Amino acid sequence: MAKKPQATTEHDPDEFIFGRHAVEAALKAGTAATINKLFVQTDLKSEPIQHLVGMAQKKKILVSTAPKQKLDLMSDQGNHQGVLLAMTPYAYATLDDLFKNAADKGEDPFFLLLDTQFGLHFTDSRCKRGARGDHSEASRCGPDKCRCQSQHRGD
Repeated sequence: MAKKPQATTEHDPDEFIFGRHAVEAALKAGTAATINKLFVQTDLKSEPIQHLVGMAQKKKILVSTAPKQKLDLMSDQGNHQGVLLAMTPYAYATLDDLFKNAADKGEDPFFLLLDTQFGLHFTDSRCKRGARGDHSEASRCGPDKCRCQSQHRGD
């Protein structure tokens, strides 16, 4: 899980990623240039935590211990599972930059805009037809329940 910190934290320029799996993925993809520091809860010494510490150390990323209360504050009470990464802020491109980049490459610009209302939940894995893409109603199958069950109850 990632979040932008509130202006009151002492790590304002950073963005935080927390939770063991999210931190592991960021450590695999990131470098010391994109990750400022790994914070580990002071009293945690488990094998999964030590694995994350080892990953960070191999990439020359600073590792610091912090009490649970500080991690709670930095993650805005999120489920940090004892680990939190301070990332450098992500540099977003402007629309003008995107058009210029395409022009510099001699390509026609092509952009795919996604609405976060749907995110990755176009189909529900419980919806057999939607998951297989068997019918046009698949887009009505969401993460909470299948909205098209009446059309394929026999599956």
